[in-house]
Amino acid sequence: MQRLAEILKSCPVVPDELQPSTSSSWSLRQSAAQERWKEARPYHLKCLLDTEAVGQELCCRCSQAAVIRCTDCLPADWLLESLPSEWFCEDCDVFEHRSRPLHNRDSIVDGFLKAIPPSTVFKKTEADKYTTLEQARVDMLTIHAMGWNQRKSENLHQALATRYVKTCQKAVEEAARLSELKEELNCSEEMALQWTADVQQWAICDTTDTITDPAQQTLQQSIEGLFVSIHQRKHSLYRQNDSNKLRHRLRQKLAEEKRRLFDQIRRYNTLAAEDKIDEALIEGRLAGLGSGTEAQIWPWDANISGSSVSITTKKKIHDQQMLTMRLQEERSILVVEMAQHCTSLQNLALALRTKISREEGRFQLALQYYTAALGPCSSLLGNVDEEEECDCSPDVSEEEEEEEEEADDKTP
Repeated sequence: MQRLAEILKSCPVVPDELQPSTSSSWSLRQSAAQERWKEARPYHLKCLLDTEAVGQELCCRCSQAAVIRCTDCLPADWLLESLPSEWFCEDCDVFEHRSRPLHNRDSIVDGFLKAIPPSTVFKKTEADKYTTLEQARVDMLTIHAMGWNQRKSENLHQALATRYVKTCQKAVEEAARLSELKEELNCSEEMALQWTADVQQWAICDTTDTITDPAQQTLQQSIEGLFVSIHQRKHSLYRQNDSNKLRHRLRQKLAEEKRRLFDQIRRYNTLAAEDKIDEALIEGRLAGLGSGTEAQIWPWDANISGSSVSITTKKKIHDQQMLTMRLQEERSILVVEMAQHCTSLQNLALALRTKISREEGRFQLALQYYTAALGPCSSLLGNVDEEEECDCSPDVSEEEEEEEEEADDKTP
C-alpha cells in the first residue's frame, strides 16, 4: 500500500479545467452527427425517389405513352414477370375498364404509382397535360347483381333439388317431434286443434273484453312495456357497451325503470280486486330465475286462456304444428318452382331449335343461289358443304368403327 501511495504521489495532477466535460463531448458528437445528416440527406432522398420512379412505359394496345397500370389485367407473358401488370394509355384504359371498374389501377402521371378510384379517368388537355375526370361507369352493384343472377340461373336446378331434399328431411323430423310432444302432453288430435285455436284467439284478443276499468287496462300495457324494456336493457348492457361510464348511466336508467315498474304493479294490485301480480315472481324473473318454467306471471293471461292448461303449454303445440305446416307448404312451393323452371328451359330449347331450323333453311337457300350464280366455280363452295356435314353429322361410335373394320378384313 505504501508503494501504491508513492506511485500516486509521483504522478502529475491534471487541472480540472483541462479535462474534457462529458456533456460538452456529447453535444459535440451530436452536432457533428447533425452536420453529417444534413450533407447526406439529399443523397438519400434522391435514392428513395429513384426507387419509386416508374419511368416511361408504353401502352400494351396502341404503343402510346402509358398513364395507367392495372394489376388485374395480366399480359400474355405474365408467367415470365415477377409482378405481372398491364399498361394502358388514357383512351385504352377507358375502353378496357368501362365494364371492369373493380380492377386495381394506379396512375403514373406524377412520375410514381398512385392508386386511383374506380370512377376516375385521365384525359389529355391541349397543353399536353393530364387531368382527372369522373366517368359514369357501370355501377359496381349492378355488375355484382348481374353476376349473382347469372350464377343463380346456372345453379338453380341444384339449389332447388338440394333445398327440396332438406325440406323433406326437416318436415319428417318436425312431424315426429310433434307426435312426441303430443304423447308427452297427452294431447289428442282434436285437442291439438283446439289448443291452436285458443292460442290464435289469445294472440288477437283484447283485454278490454275482460277489464272494464280503463285505468287498469293502461296499467297493464305500461307494466308489460316496462318489463320488456328492462329485459332488453339487461341483455344489451354488456353486449353492446364497453365503457364503464356508459354502463353506469345505463344501470341508473335500469334502476329507475325497475322502480317505476314496481310502483305501477302496486297501483295495479290496489285497483284489482283479485288476480293480483306477485312482486316476488316478477323480481325473480328479472333476476333470471325460473325463465324456462311455464308459470304465467301476468294474471290477465290466465283469464284470457280460460282453461286449466297454461297458454305456454298450448303455445308449444301451436308453434310445432305451425312449423310442420310451413314445411309442408314450402315443399309444395318448391315443386311448383321446379315445374316452372323445367317449363322455362323447355321453352328456351324450343326457341333455339326453331331458330336453328330457320337459319338452316336460310343457309340452304343461299347455297342454292350461290351455286347457280357461280356455275362451274361452285366447287369452291364444296368446303362449306363438307364442314357443315362434319359439324352436323353425329359422331360414329367405336363399336360401329370396329364392325366396319371387321367387315373390311373379311372381304377378300
